[in-house]
Amino acid sequence: MRTALTRGGVGVAALAVAASTVFIASPASAAPGEGTLTVTWFEDRYTDGIYDTTPTNPAGEKDQLRQSGSYLYLQTADDAWFGAPQRADGSYVFPDVPIGEADLYVVDPTGTNQNAFWDATEGAPEFMPQSNVSFTDGTFLHEDGTRTTGLSGPSSSAGRLTVNIAEEATTTRLVGMAGIGANAEVTVDGERTTGVAELSFLSNGTALPATEWDTGRFFAARGTDLAKLVPGEIGIAVDVDPRRYRIESVTAGSNIDTTLSIPLTQTDGVWTMETSALVRYFDSVVFKVALAPVALTDLTVTYFADNVLDGVYDPTLESSTGYSDEKRTTDYLYLHDSQGQWWATTANADGDFVFTDVPAGAATLHLTVPDPYVSTSVWDATDVTSLTEVRPVPQAPITFTGGTYLAPDGTEAPIIATDRLTAAVPLNLVEGEDAVEAGLASADQSAVVVDASGEPVTGATVELLANGTPLESTLLDGVYYSANLAAGVYGVRVTAPAGFQVTSVRALSALTGEELIVEGPAAAPTGVWTVSSDQLARNFDGVEWEVAVAALPVVIPGDGAQPGTGAGTGTAGSVKGSLASTGADAIGASIAGGSALLLLLAGAAALLIRRRAAQ
Repeated sequence: MRTALTRGGVGVAALAVAASTVFIASPASAAPGEGTLTVTWFEDRYTDGIYDTTPTNPAGEKDQLRQSGSYLYLQTADDAWFGAPQRADGSYVFPDVPIGEADLYVVDPTGTNQNAFWDATEGAPEFMPQSNVSFTDGTFLHEDGTRTTGLSGPSSSAGRLTVNIAEEATTTRLVGMAGIGANAEVTVDGERTTGVAELSFLSNGTALPATEWDTGRFFAARGTDLAKLVPGEIGIAVDVDPRRYRIESVTAGSNIDTTLSIPLTQTDGVWTMETSALVRYFDSVVFKVALAPVALTDLTVTYFADNVLDGVYDPTLESSTGYSDEKRTTDYLYLHDSQGQWWATTANADGDFVFTDVPAGAATLHLTVPDPYVSTSVWDATDVTSLTEVRPVPQAPITFTGGTYLAPDGTEAPIIATDRLTAAVPLNLVEGEDAVEAGLASADQSAVVVDASGEPVTGATVELLANGTPLESTLLDGVYYSANLAAGVYGVRVTAPAGFQVTSVRALSALTGEELIVEGPAAAPTGVWTVSSDQLARNFDGVEWEVAVAALPVVIPGDGAQPGTGAGTGTAGSVKGSLASTGADAIGASIAGGSALLLLLAGAAALLIRRRAAQ
């Protein structure tokens, strides 16, 4: 690629021919080492980057060939200069010029950088950079095939396109032209403001700097000049300090028609539009960025292991084995704020996690789950007043880039996260200060149904519960298991097999074997029995349920017993340990029932004999 000679100032495109003009006849055909370049230059009035005379812009105009009497210029590989006029068919032809790499110059009709030029020959439009073009001793190529030497080029701004002229062939190029620009206004609460946002414009994915020429007013620039853009996609990227401002809206309009609203597409802080929505091919898009001050808060999070399993943070209480609630201090905590920003922090000297000066409003706190291979449950303990209010929050991995780490010492640093398993707590942060407490536990339950001999019984229906909600459980060798439990009221719902009833329910601590206080009916074919988690030894303890069933006793008609009653029945209440007799008492009841049955059969036989004798 060659660089054209330049002169100070800008001139108008002109043909300067020396006094001793020489006319040279064109050869009949290209000689070896020569080729032809044919150029079509069009005004992209529909502003879509391609030459198509079918669609019309909002002003009713269609693409058209450039009709102005302008010349195009070519600097060939051997540093020779040529000029060509527009022909009757609208093309510009450089016949029989040296082959190889050459630079085509398309002079801006205004003489300055008021238009953008691009190669529209094929594929995506390719921007043609602009520079001043000036030369002497060039050759002018007339349409009739004659040539004039002594050509001087203009001292004007021109778009430059590098082409490769093929030998004994015609190389074609399609060049588009438009005068599209991009501007922006930034306001805070409706007032144009400076220093509140970082902007950059985009032209078909290429970033261009935003130059502020007035308070809160910007234009897309190339160097120090107003940039003219290749049609296609124009966008604006907006970056604000999320702890100072929020982006309320970004809109786009026309500089020509201020009533026109242009649709935008937003992705990751970039708003884009199609230039074909503009009124004319020398229109400019005007982006309006509306900001508002952000209310800030300091969020303090207490993340604790609930060793007392009472659902709240109270380090003054102890479990049955002497353990108290403990703050977790080894994790990262993350916050996804109302502006879509990610924040992270670690515990301070007090064992708390403090997110300083983050936006108030809707947010999600993400608490790191200590070990994804251990069943763990996390809950928002901030407003919990009883165990039955504990509700575990969902867990899922998070991935983000561009986050900010807020160190306890007040410094900041970039941070990312990849597939980090967290528990998500939705929040609505208030301005000023806010606080959250979050508990963690990994308790579990198991249950087995046995007969009087202690052998597992089949046919029973068993459901493990937490705060009345059925839990997913697995059945292995007659034992039902459920893990990943928060603090709460644990329970078991049992329906005995047909002909049986539940005669006793026991609950033991999995860690200590201590028998727990059970709430539920004394004996029944079906029922729900519960224990409170604060009876357990630690936050990773568990409840082992042992449910005993026995055959329903035989009821003899006429013995005064009411249907559905008999040995082993009772009323609901609070008991510890066995809720009804088993073992010897049950055996005695069975013997008594059998004796009564024999007496009944003997009486029936005697009555039958007497009746037959009477006949």
